Amino acid sequence: MPPAASILIPTRKRPGYLAVALASVAPQAAAAGAEIVVLEDGEHDERAAALAASHGARYVAHGSARGVNVARNSAIAQARGELLCFLDDDVEVWPGWLAALLAAAEACPRHEAFGGPIRARREGWRWPVCGNEPPPITPLDLGPEDREAEFV
Repeated sequence: MPPAASILIPTRKRPGYLAVALASVAPQAAAAGAEIVVLEDGEHDERAAALAASHGARYVAHGSARGVNVARNSAIAQARGELLCFLDDDVEVWPGWLAALLAAAEACPRHEAFGGPIRARREGWRWPVCGNEPPPITPLDLGPEDREAEFV
């Protein structure tokens, strides 16, 4: 039986961030019967592999850096679930995140993409921000109600 969903996390030499992402999503994945795939965009990283294993995730390394989009596509190739949930390594999901995605996919089977608010975690930020920070800071919040959106 395939997993309820595949949570796909590309990473590259950021075990500190990955640890937070995995700690937030692994309990939800276990409760829902979902799998987690961590895709290292680079050489095998023992710290990331150990983190993935400690959270019940599968770890795969490219062997060389190819870019985050290639890593996402490689993670798709590893996925066994029908619902693909992309999660960046610098994200901490909130309680109910995976349940909301699974419920949306079941309620709206003809929709092809689902998303939610992105609330950036800024570690060690020393000055106020105005909301116009360059990538990779990409907050997005379209409000609390379900709605059509141009992008997720």
